[in-house]
Amino acid sequence: MRILIYGAGVIGSLYAVLFAETGYDTSIYARGKRLEFLKKNGLLYKKNQNIRRAEATILGELSDNDAYDFILLTVRENQLYEALAELKNNKSNIIVTMVNSLDSYKKWEDIVGKGEYCLLFQERAEV
Repeated sequence: MRILIYGAGVIGSLYAVLFAETGYDTSIYARGKRLEFLKKNGLLYKKNQNIRRAEATILGELSDNDAYDFILLTVRENQLYEALAELKNNKSNIIVTMVNSLDSYKKWEDIVGKGEYCLLFQERAEV
């Protein structure tokens, strides 16, 4: 199973390590200083008081022709629309959002298409 973690912050890195440790073909997408760090050092984590490097592919750009079984979207809300726009042409079938947002899901569908994402860990406040 191929998994892409889009976002290399705390949540994305944690899930990338967990999937990679389980043996899944795991890639993690990062930008800026985080990308530079990951390319230089790899995805590091601590287990049993030892620093380890996860077997994950580090990506700084995405190809529309790439296909993953799941894309886990682990960005902050202010990065959500840029991320969805970048993923809309990707050949992957399922985008699992792990983003807290008060926005309407319709806005997301307008970008990536209806039924192309799954809501997970989604918090919405109804007013």
